[in-house]
Amino acid sequence: MLKDIDIISKLTAEEQSSILEIISRSASDLSPIEIDDIVYQIPDAVHDLIDNLAMQIKELSTLDGDISKPN
Repeated sequence: MLKDIDIISKLTAEEQSSILEIISRSASDLSPIEIDDIVYQIPDAVHDLIDNLAMQIKELSTLDGDISKPN
């Protein structure tokens, strides 16, 4: 990362500003998710999909008992 900072420091102020704007725009569409004590940034759409699937699994499990056991 130090190498990356060194490279950025050699850019003009306008180029640095442009890069920071691009990074901030892309980061605003991300949500954190923790897996095995590691936090990842994933797109909001993927985060919403995971939440919706988790809710559906919870709803299905209350309809007919444990969904892992077939009837």
